[in-house]
Amino acid sequence: MKYNEINYLYYDLSKGLTYICGNSFQHQMRSKPLELINYFCLCQASTVEGRITAVRNILRIVQKPPVYIQEDLFLFPTVSSRAFDCIWLNHCNIRKLRSKLDNETAVHFKDGEILVLTLDYRILRKQMMRCNAYLKFLDQQTTIELIHN
Repeated sequence: MKYNEINYLYYDLSKGLTYICGNSFQHQMRSKPLELINYFCLCQASTVEGRITAVRNILRIVQKPPVYIQEDLFLFPTVSSRAFDCIWLNHCNIRKLRSKLDNETAVHFKDGEILVLTLDYRILRKQMMRCNAYLKFLDQQTTIELIHN
C-alpha cells in the first residue's frame, strides 16, 4: 500500500481496528486513526500534533484541522478527530463531492470509488476548502524559497 492509494480511514470501535481503505484494498490496523496518522507523520520527521499546530496557526482555525503528511496524503476529519465515528478522507484522492438527499454526501474518489456519508455537503466542502487554502500556502512558501535561492 502506498500513501497515494489511501482514500480514507475509519475506526471500528467494536473491533478496535482502524481500516485503511482504497478502491482495491482494505487493510486493518490495531491502532486508532490518530495513532496511525501520527505514525505517517513520524515517517516524515514530524508529529500529528506538530502538523495540526501548523495548520491551526496558518489557517487560523480551531475545529477539525486537516493533517498534511506529504504531497499525496492530506487527511481531513469529517467530524471531531476524537469522535469514534470520524472518517479521515484523503483530500488528494477526492475527485468531487456530490450532495444527495437526506443530509448525505457522495465522495467520488479519483480511482472510481464512491463513499456515501451521512453528512451535510457544506461541511465536507468547507474541509476541502481548508485543504486547498493550506496547499496554496505551501505553494507560496515554495515559490518564495525558490526566489531567494
